[in-house]
Amino acid sequence: MKKLFVLLVSISFGISLFAVPSIKYQLVVRTTSGDSTFLLSQQPEISFTEASVVIADADSTITISKTEFIQFLFTPSNKCMVTFVDWDGTILQSSVVNIGDMPEYQGAPLQREMEYIDGLPYQYTFSGWDVELTPVTDDVVYTAQYAITLLTYEVNYYNWDSTLLQSNWYYYGEWPTYYGSEPWRESNAQYTYTFTGWSPEVDIVTGTANYYAQFSETLNQYEVNYYNWDGSLLQSGWYNYGDYPTYTSSDPWRDSNAQYTYAFTGWSPSVDYVTGTANYYAQFSETLNQYEVNYYNWDGTLLQSNLYNYGEWPSYYGSAPWRDSDAQYTYTFTDWSPEVDVVTGTASYYAQFSGTLNRYEVTYYNWDGSLLQSSWYDYGEWPTYECNEPQRMSDAQYTYTFSGWSPEVDVVTGTASYYAQFSETLNQYEVNYYNWDGTLLQSNLYNYGEWPSYYGSAPWRDSDAQYTYTFTDWSP
Repeated sequence: MKKLFVLLVSISFGISLFAVPSIKYQLVVRTTSGDSTFLLSQQPEISFTEASVVIADADSTITISKTEFIQFLFTPSNKCMVTFVDWDGTILQSSVVNIGDMPEYQGAPLQREMEYIDGLPYQYTFSGWDVELTPVTDDVVYTAQYAITLLTYEVNYYNWDSTLLQSNWYYYGEWPTYYGSEPWRESNAQYTYTFTGWSPEVDIVTGTANYYAQFSETLNQYEVNYYNWDGSLLQSGWYNYGDYPTYTSSDPWRDSNAQYTYAFTGWSPSVDYVTGTANYYAQFSETLNQYEVNYYNWDGTLLQSNLYNYGEWPSYYGSAPWRDSDAQYTYTFTDWSPEVDVVTGTASYYAQFSGTLNRYEVTYYNWDGSLLQSSWYDYGEWPTYECNEPQRMSDAQYTYTFSGWSPEVDVVTGTASYYAQFSETLNQYEVNYYNWDGTLLQSNLYNYGEWPSYYGSAPWRDSDAQYTYTFTDWSP
C-alpha cells in the first residue's frame, strides 16, 4: 500500500538550499533559524507545486527563490512507520520499515523505576509489548508492558572465614531464615570454637544483607608427660595452651653400670610453653667409671697402680720389669699375663720373662759427650775403664777434678753409657790495694765472683807546700 507524505516548510526570508545525500537518504532544509533533518528510508522523488522541478540526481543541489510557503510531496511506494513507545508514551524508537520486514527494537534496555505502594517497594520488569511483533503491513505503534513484583533482596550467610554458606532472595519485610548446617570452625592448637550466632543480629529484610557466623573460643588443654630415660612415666598433667609445664617430682635417676655413672642434666626436648601434647624425656650426662689396674713383677712386687676410665687402654709407663740373672741367663721382659686389654673393671697384670745369655755395649763419654771408650761385656761383667783419666780444662771460674762416672758404674745388665763427672773448685784470685806512691796497703785472696772489700785504714797522702790531699776513691 503506497503512502503519501507531506512536508510543509516555512521560510521567512533569504535563499533556501535543499540537499539530498545519496547514502543516508536525508532531506535537509536549511533556514535562518537552523537546519532540520528528516530521515527517509529511500531516495525520494521530490516535486514542487509552484515549479515543476524534479531531483533526479541524488547528489544535486537546487536553489529556489524566496517564498512564504513551500510544500514538498514525496511518495515512497513500499514503506511503513514503526514506532516503539514506553509505558508513559515516551517515544523510544521510530523508523521506516519495508513492508513484510519483522520490526526490531534496537533502543536502550527497558527500565521502569520502582515505586512504593501502600508503603511497600515494588519493582517493574519489562514483560513484552502490548502487540505481538509481526511482519510489517501498515504503520504500527508498540507500547512497552511491565510486570510488577514486590522488591526482593539478596541475603547471604558467611562462615567466619567469609566462605559463603547460603545465599537467597527475600521479599522486603520477610524474615531471612538460615536452613543450612550449623556453621563450624575447626579447632586450632590454641582454641576450640563453638558457634554462638550471627553478626549483625538477623533482622527482617529491608535491603541486601550479609551475616557472618560468630564463635566463642575455649582454650584447649593438653597432656604433658615427663618420662625417665627408660620410658617409665615420672609425672603427667593437663595444662592450658600457653601455660608453662612445671616438673614437681624428685629429680630423675639412672643407675650406674660398669661403664658409666649418670647425672641428670635436663629434659629433651627443652621444656617450653604448652602448644600441644608434649612428652619430655630425662637426659643424663655420662661420667666414665674408673677402675684400678695393677702391674706386678714376676715375684709379686707391685710395679704400678693407676686408675683408668672404662674402655681406656691401661698403659704401663714405669721401668721395664726386671728379674735378676742367674749364673746362666739374663732375663728379658716379654709381656704381661693375662694379655693387656681395654679396661672393663679392676685388673691385675704380671710380668713375664724369657731367659737368654746376652752381651751389652758399655760406652764411656767425657763431660762434653766426646767418646772415651766403647767395649762389649757379658751380662754380669764389670765394665772397666782402661783409658787415661778423663780431663776437663779449667776456666776462669773453676778448676775441675774428675770425680767418677754417671751413672755409677755397675755390673753389666744391659747397654750402658757412662759420663765423666767432675768436681768444681772455685778459683781464687789475689786482690791488692796500693797507696798513691805504690806502697802495698792490703793483699787478699778472693773467690771468683766475690766482692773484694778494703778493710784497712783509709789511704793517706802528706800535704805539701802547695796542697792538702783527701782520699776520694780507688782506680780502677
